[in-house]
Amino acid sequence: VVGVRCRRENGDLYAPVVVAADNRLQAFVGDGGKLFDIPRAFPPTVYPAIAVALNPDSHRLYFWYAAKDDSPPGFLRSPSKIATVNVMGQTLQTTTLPALDKPNSSGPSPAAFGVLLPPGLIAAYAADKSVLAAAGDFNARRARYGFRHDPGLGGVLAISAVFGLLSAGLAWLICRRCGDAPKDRLLWAFGVFWLGGYGVLLLLALRAWPARVVCLSCGRLRVVSRNACEHCGAQFARPVRDGTEIFEKAAA
Repeated sequence: VVGVRCRRENGDLYAPVVVAADNRLQAFVGDGGKLFDIPRAFPPTVYPAIAVALNPDSHRLYFWYAAKDDSPPGFLRSPSKIATVNVMGQTLQTTTLPALDKPNSSGPSPAAFGVLLPPGLIAAYAADKSVLAAAGDFNARRARYGFRHDPGLGGVLAISAVFGLLSAGLAWLICRRCGDAPKDRLLWAFGVFWLGGYGVLLLLALRAWPARVVCLSCGRLRVVSRNACEHCGAQFARPVRDGTEIFEKAAA
């Protein structure tokens, strides 16, 4: 129910009251007289909210039909409509307004967070069926308003998995540089995959960067802190005696 003020031809002001029913628009004056009774210009299922303004000089009422807004904030809404009606109930003109909200294309895509979030966290989050249902409903509403299909949770998980594989490969190379056995490299790569880039940082924080020398047996670089070469298994050669060695006396 909306009260507006209007001026009669003799200059007197009166305040008609507009009542929006389910499918009708009715206007009454203060003494109970009815100005008009007309149907809604647009269906209430799509345009449930109505605002009204009045130009007292031209005796025209402007009905603003606001579209039902079930889209997330910041996304495109259905365009609103304006119907111009005179005090006799005749529709003079209908106008479609431009969309009020524009999509914010300057921000990052939700799939970009797949690089920052580890695969283990996203996989645990995606295991919740209610989360998957909410993501599907979100994409359905975006498609209804003409947006491209967003990668959603599945796209974020895919990008995170790719970045996790790259992190696992990097962990494998770091462990090989440290001289770890293939089994240890595999364990580290598996753990780093679920942690993503954070796992690589953890590996670098826990492991020391060892010094290496050329193995006299196979010619490849070997870690100096290991007795056997991690590539060929050869032991370090005993140093050549030069007469300066000091030996403990043999037991009697």
